[in-house]
Amino acid sequence: TRNPDRYSIFIDGEFVLGIDKKTVEDMDLRVGKLVDEKDLKKITSQEEL
Repeated sequence: TRNPDRYSIFIDGEFVLGIDKKTVEDMDLRVGKLVDEKDLKKITSQEEL
């Protein structure tokens, strides 16, 4: 069953990680947004909290 509060993050068409809705909102993530390595590290560290 899919959790509606979780999102799958893909970079260049490849699955990278699943994140919480709050992280999506906090990081202002949206389809087509450019994410660099620094942003990806922030996202990953926020998910570990």
